[in-house]
Amino acid sequence: MLFDSNTRRLKQNLRSFKRKRIALESFLKDIYIEDGLAYISSNVKDYAGVINEYSVEGYEMLEPAFAAFIEENAQFIPTEYPILLQISGCEFSARQKDVIEKTIADYYGLKMGNAQVELDDNKGNIVLLSVLSIVMGLIVFGLLNILPVVPTALREICVIIFWVFLWSLVDSIVFQRRSMMNSLAEAAQLASMKVVFKPVFQDELVTIDERDKIMEEVFEDDVILPSNEW
Repeated sequence: MLFDSNTRRLKQNLRSFKRKRIALESFLKDIYIEDGLAYISSNVKDYAGVINEYSVEGYEMLEPAFAAFIEENAQFIPTEYPILLQISGCEFSARQKDVIEKTIADYYGLKMGNAQVELDDNKGNIVLLSVLSIVMGLIVFGLLNILPVVPTALREICVIIFWVFLWSLVDSIVFQRRSMMNSLAEAAQLASMKVVFKPVFQDELVTIDERDKIMEEVFEDDVILPSNEW
């Protein structure tokens, strides 16, 4: 009896947990978003906390742990919000600040480029699969019906190939392309991210004028240029 009672209680607990919901919008607003702008706050000990210590001058790379920190926070921010990254914890020189900004922009610009290449490849696949689907459709529903004698096995093979092409086309358009477009938007959000530096972390918002300027800079151009062409 005691075992049965414990089992029922555990099942009831499980059902209770399954019914629970989180007020996600309230969490996002409290942690990340204010007045249409998303904030990510970071704390580093030194320059090597942002720029990989093995980088050579002129070819700086972002520290992987720092990039992971940004992306871990960004995954909770809806893609429609521009991001302001605050880096605090130490004092950077003017040159270091410039390098950090350019390295972050280039790092996520390359990710955006990868997403664009995948979209272009997907577009090529859609064109190819469309052509193959049309050709096989004509064979299955046209040519095979007018030929006097067509082996059943051959007809069934052609039908199977037609449906494989067709379902692959649907998957490429409906599922793969949507996922790739979301990945592109997420990469563009990070590539457009603005950076501010504060030696000591300050839990404060930018002014209305600063926010409007950030919005204008993020959305004024559809094309993101490499940092050396700024």
